[in-house]
Amino acid sequence: MKFYLLGPIIISIILFILFLLLIVQYRSLLISKKIERYILIPLRIISITILLILLLEPYFSYDQYSFKNKLNIYVDNSKSIKYNDITSDSMLSILEHFNKWKQNNNINIQIFSFGDSVNIKDNGEFDFSDNLTNFSNLRYHLDKNKNSTNFIISDGNPTQGYSISDLSFEYPVNFIGVGFLDYEDIKISNVAYDYSLSKDDSLNIRFSINSILKSDNNSKLIVSSNNSIIYERDILLDRGKNTYNESIKVPASSF
Repeated sequence: MKFYLLGPIIISIILFILFLLLIVQYRSLLISKKIERYILIPLRIISITILLILLLEPYFSYDQYSFKNKLNIYVDNSKSIKYNDITSDSMLSILEHFNKWKQNNNINIQIFSFGDSVNIKDNGEFDFSDNLTNFSNLRYHLDKNKNSTNFIISDGNPTQGYSISDLSFEYPVNFIGVGFLDYEDIKISNVAYDYSLSKDDSLNIRFSINSILKSDNNSKLIVSSNNSIIYERDILLDRGKNTYNESIKVPASSF
């Protein structure tokens, strides 16, 4: 919503009145021969300022948002939710509380799933099959729904992009955390590689594996390109909090 401080007509009137006053004052000083050169400087500044106001038309603006009766719920549909022993039925039981709230308060609720992408869920069922959790894409979607009350249901584990704690939201966002109380996580960070190489060279990829585990874990490191596996290796991650600095080589012909 915008409120114009001065419209063109009002500015024109004020400018005309000030112009007459300045002319009268200048003539009186000119007749009395008391005018000095420095007196013209503030007059010129005032004139330039008035002209800028006329051209720019300044205004106050503020955004008026209404959060009443609009509720969006974003449910994490990534595989990590399934690993936390969260089933579709247990997620539906959480959403059932919102449905009761909807009936008692006449609220319009829209449910979305996010992971690989953000999608509307008409049937309310979740299979937790998305390979990615990208909170950056979710933030862009939230910014488009700024007039709604927004809830995010997630375990908070990102597999692509920024962590949710690293993001800032322009509007209030509510979170419901799901998963184990004992936090476990495996992530890859500090990925570095050569930006150019010849056809017969190998691409050297350097990265770190960060893990927080309650017990030793046998995992598999996989590098894929265009849905084809170009590198695969078994790795053992020790219990506790650890960081592993790794380096692998992938033939350029694999891409």
